[in-house]
Amino acid sequence: MNFKRIILVLMILVICGFAAQRPGATFLLIPPTANATGMAYAYTAISDHASANYYNAAGLAFLTAPKITANYFGYLTGLYPDMYYVYCGLAYPLSKSSWGFDAIYFTPGKIEARDEFGNYLGERFV
Repeated sequence: MNFKRIILVLMILVICGFAAQRPGATFLLIPPTANATGMAYAYTAISDHASANYYNAAGLAFLTAPKITANYFGYLTGLYPDMYYVYCGLAYPLSKSSWGFDAIYFTPGKIEARDEFGNYLGERFV
């Protein structure tokens, strides 16, 4: 009986390990700053920017001056013209620590609403 339980636990761990390596909806991983996008998401080691909150909060310890960043861009505007993404970041160094704040807002915009028969019901905000 114990052998069956051990095999079951091992199978569950193996299945969970493989499932964790296949992320879904990776197109929703939107980098909040253009600098990070230009570096192909390799922005974790950069610590002198207000977006250190998002990538590596430990980087806030190396700030020497207050930083602020804001980003607004239309996302997939060919599909939905009113879909957009907004990112604001603020980092403020103190004497022995730092404070950081992030705000992210994403909206897919308006979409068509239809009933189960395909009848048009108007546009709705998501």
